[in-house]
Amino acid sequence: MDKLPIFTTKQDELPIFPTKKDAHKYNREMAPILLKKNNIKFTSHNNGAHLVLYIADEIFDFWPGPNKYISRKTKEYGYEINELLKKYEKESKQ
Repeated sequence: MDKLPIFTTKQDELPIFPTKKDAHKYNREMAPILLKKNNIKFTSHNNGAHLVLYIADEIFDFWPGPNKYISRKTKEYGYEINELLKKYEKESKQ
C-alpha cells in the first residue's frame, strides 16, 4: 500500500487510496483548505501543485502532493506540513 495522505489529526481518519497518484491529488485539494483554516498566506502555482507559503518572516516552497516543503531563507526542508505549522504556532505564542 502506498503512503497515506496528510491533513488530518488522527491516523484512523485518513482515507485509504489505491495509488500514490490518488493520495497526491487528495493532498493538493486539501492543502489550500488547511492553510486557509490556519490563516497562512500563500500563492498557488502550477494548478496547485506548488504553493508558496508566507509564515512569520519566512517564505516556504511547498508541494502538497508529496507533502514536501523547503524554506527559501534557511533551506530547512521536511515532509510534514502539519509539523511545520505546529512549529510556527508554538513560536508565535512565545
